[in-house]
Amino acid sequence: MAVDPEVGGLVELGEGAYCQVSPRGEGNQGIFVTPEGSLLVDGFIKHCNALMASLNSLTRSSPVRYVVNTHDDGDHFSLNHLFRRKGAIILASEVCRASIHEKMKEQVWVDHIRKYNPELARDLENPADLTPQIGIEQRATITLGGENIELVFMGHGHSRGDLVIYLPERRVLFAGDLVFSGAHGRCKTTDFGGILTILDALSEFECDTVVPGHGVPVVGGGAEAIATYRDYLVTLQERVAELVDRGVGVEEAKTKFGDWKYADWGRPELLPTAIEHAYKDYVWRSRFYKFQALHEGPKK
Repeated sequence: MAVDPEVGGLVELGEGAYCQVSPRGEGNQGIFVTPEGSLLVDGFIKHCNALMASLNSLTRSSPVRYVVNTHDDGDHFSLNHLFRRKGAIILASEVCRASIHEKMKEQVWVDHIRKYNPELARDLENPADLTPQIGIEQRATITLGGENIELVFMGHGHSRGDLVIYLPERRVLFAGDLVFSGAHGRCKTTDFGGILTILDALSEFECDTVVPGHGVPVVGGGAEAIATYRDYLVTLQERVAELVDRGVGVEEAKTKFGDWKYADWGRPELLPTAIEHAYKDYVWRSRFYKFQALHEGPKK
């Protein structure tokens, strides 16, 4: 079923597999329903009502048993406490679990989560409830409804603790913010070298469908979605490198992407931030070696 990315809604990915698309590209949640219970990928407190409405319609006789966080940004873990109180087991990479644990000790992070949805702020009386119970070092498999669900820690790409959820029998990959589709991201914690290597690894997954962290799920063109976002990052870096080498400052560089082939992606207000972080990354790397496109490898 199609969905307007500005409005959001529920997208069916195949029997028992769904994606809840938040409006304006503000995050996706994966839902996998089986007779033995359901699994939820990520959760954003800002759009809690829409997600809960979909879950109530899909999982009435199959409650959520597991919640998996792809990484430690608030738009991906800020509903952990609600499902934990209902008896669900929350999982993430160990790096992500530890990061959430530390963040929830800091009032500034707790307040940040509360601002997403002031009406639900009262449910954050104990911020530690947001910390996943289980941290995955490398990989784990959950068997639910007779199907295997693979959880794979990918390393530092978008964030330090990126983890993907793979349904091999359905050829569906929930990629978190390692993949964006038709929507810009801030790239504020992105390792611009590491994420390209990770995307190469993701391309080895046999997947027909990719659910990005932001943007509309790509059904029937999973490999293409991964390749497109890789090209997005490579061409972003290449243009930034060319501007820096010409002596263009970071603020001026933000104005030089009007003709870029991905300039018309959604959430255009985030593109300047992505450019800024790519700019800083290139300047930092340039201290150590002459820049060459990261997909070709650096020259010492």
